[in-house]
Amino acid sequence: MKKTDILEFLTTGNHLQGIRLNDPVDKLFEKLGTPKEQVGTTQFGFFHYKQGLRFGYFDKVINELVILFRSKKSPNFAIKNPFNEILIISGETKIHEFIYLLNTMQIGWKCPDQKDLSGFIMVINDEVVVFFDLDSGNLTRIFVGRR
Repeated sequence: MKKTDILEFLTTGNHLQGIRLNDPVDKLFEKLGTPKEQVGTTQFGFFHYKQGLRFGYFDKVINELVILFRSKKSPNFAIKNPFNEILIISGETKIHEFIYLLNTMQIGWKCPDQKDLSGFIMVINDEVVVFFDLDSGNLTRIFVGRR
């Protein structure tokens, strides 16, 4: 994924690798090929691809776009902010580093009032959801789902 792709996904959640919510599963296969792994049934589940990409589906329609940062081969993205600093988004990114990136890029975010003791959740522009593990402070996933 390119810098512009990750920034667009972070700010709008419109698409991930050219796949949008409500696209048919067949379009996913046409664009990205055979998934590395399928979890679920023919009716609903997830398709896992390289670079931590996961696409949820229900009734042969894409209903979730996710970048996972949990595996040893988790993706990383270098982004230059307006101060010419190179900031990395990866599974090692801490909560404060991610907030710094969003703030320097002037990307709106909020933290919904949650009583979750295992994770920190933030929402970007009322669309994209970002999860962090509270024990480590590390980024675990960025996703958008059908409402």
